Amino acid sequence: MSYRSFLAVLLCLLPWEFAMAGQVDAEMLELSPKTMMHRIRSHGAAQVASELTDAQWVAVRKEIEKGSTSWLAVASDLYSGTDAGDSELLIAAVGVALVRVPARVLRTSAAQMPIEGICGYPDLTDPRTDTRQKTESYLSDRLVAVDKVTANDVAAKRRECIDVLRRTRDEVQSAGGPFGAKR
Repeated sequence: MSYRSFLAVLLCLLPWEFAMAGQVDAEMLELSPKTMMHRIRSHGAAQVASELTDAQWVAVRKEIEKGSTSWLAVASDLYSGTDAGDSELLIAAVGVALVRVPARVLRTSAAQMPIEGICGYPDLTDPRTDTRQKTESYLSDRLVAVDKVTANDVAAKRRECIDVLRRTRDEVQSAGGPFGAKR
């Protein structure tokens, strides 16, 4: 067999080997907002959510946290097909975006996701918010960002979010809060 023939056979077999290992669809899925939205519309949010690997979930959440309109749309559409754990993680990612682009979050995500989740407690297991001081700072930054929103189309969501942020901040600072004295 010539070297060329050998390479041709090898190149033909490699995709089959990856497919047999179950890695073509799950591992090679392009994680762009356009691809994600197409897959959600074609296959449904629940199927797309169930096919994402742990590493892909981490990548998706990091993109959502950046707050681009397209990734926030992915979060809102994907949310409808997630279970409780993944739903909480999506909401937490949108909550992180709140400090960067509060009007955009209130406009795009707050219509489909609970405002209590977006504006409430962050993920207290996240190293960014795993202490009282970090959580208070996080909530304060979000409160300042949301307070600056002047867009009329999100005025009601803004007020609701500010109420949730203040209530959550007060709970964090209380003795009965998540960082208070053990009962």
